[in-house]
Amino acid sequence: MLNLNGELMSGDRAIAVIRNGLLQDCDDARLPYYLKRTQDLQGWLELRAVDRHRPNSRLLRRLYRLGDAEDAEIALRASAVTITDNFWIRREGSSETYEDVRFKENLFADVALEGKLDAFSDGRWRHPSSSPELTNVGSFEKCWRFENGAWWMYKRGDESEQFAELFIAAVTEQLGYAGTAYYLTSTGVKSKDFTENGRYNFDPAVGFIGDRYDDYVYCYEKLQAFGQRFADDYVKLLYVDAICRNVDRHSGNFGILRDPDTGEAVRLAPNYDNNIALFARLSGTASISAKKDMLITDFLDLIEQKDIAFELPQLSRRTLSELAESVPVKDASGMAVDFVYSRQNMIAEELEKIRAQNLPKREIRETEKQLAGLNQKMQDTTSVREKLELGQQMQAEQKRLEGLKRQNAPERGKLKHSSREK
Repeated sequence: MLNLNGELMSGDRAIAVIRNGLLQDCDDARLPYYLKRTQDLQGWLELRAVDRHRPNSRLLRRLYRLGDAEDAEIALRASAVTITDNFWIRREGSSETYEDVRFKENLFADVALEGKLDAFSDGRWRHPSSSPELTNVGSFEKCWRFENGAWWMYKRGDESEQFAELFIAAVTEQLGYAGTAYYLTSTGVKSKDFTENGRYNFDPAVGFIGDRYDDYVYCYEKLQAFGQRFADDYVKLLYVDAICRNVDRHSGNFGILRDPDTGEAVRLAPNYDNNIALFARLSGTASISAKKDMLITDFLDLIEQKDIAFELPQLSRRTLSELAESVPVKDASGMAVDFVYSRQNMIAEELEKIRAQNLPKREIRETEKQLAGLNQKMQDTTSVREKLELGQQMQAEQKRLEGLKRQNAPERGKLKHSSREK
């Protein structure tokens, strides 16, 4: 069990008391979603620690003499402060404020991003200040740098990864969806902190879905609980993933931006982290042929199962070509434009089939809703005349409903489609 006493803070507001590693007196409205769901403080701290599988993180642990430290201890070395939210741990007896513990510099950016060893000999190792790299999560080598009053995330990557990140950011913007702007660097790409230096708390999806990121229907329904617009934006995120073949969408790289003062969910975080999409990690011979692969199938299944009226914003090949040409790094495969174009067209064709299949069901639901409304009016009114008129309308709607159900019923004796049919 975690041996820790103190307070869980949001900025300078205490939102829970910590006694022997357990949470008490929680402010549920402001609590991180993960803690609200699990009450597991140690698990939450472990999620905030730098990924120990990153080679350069080993150098960071060496600088801080944390070689054998557990993940929770590494996060606590920085008071569990991160760049992307205002949550932190104030230990018992401390009078520290958020201004005292929040990051103002990063002396080890070069170590984290490039594995440079200068810090071991130039004096930085003697009194290492708290670094945002201790809580900079993710599997790729990266670092935070403070430039012109804002934090920027630098991430390493080869040319195919650079192109994927930059091109998909351009596609997302062209579609009118919320996305993160990326810029080319000498070692990869960089992007500005989308929480705007603490204006929002980024609460990753792991807090409310756990590890069920591959269950699109489950995620969609969970996001609906925050409001339909959150679920709608999630569908847009999945659409970009589907046409650009981003297989790396997980519960740590999408989530919700929250108001730090009230804890209110403001909106879905912008689309980011697309560096291994397209052909970045393709083994064997690349192909532009549009196949109904896992990403497309899962996206279409979500649309069909939840009967989502998704408006498909198709891009022309010319527009995609212009976007690719605007990217300051070459598409090494030479096929990204045709690849995305063919995948969006396949989805468009499949969506038309789904809409044709779902139309009768939608008409049935609308008619049932209409009948329920008429029935409620019948119960509410005391006018005999109105009751007669409503009764006639209900008879007409009932007749229509029965007709729709007959049309939508499968033919008697007809075998249902099975994936095992030959």
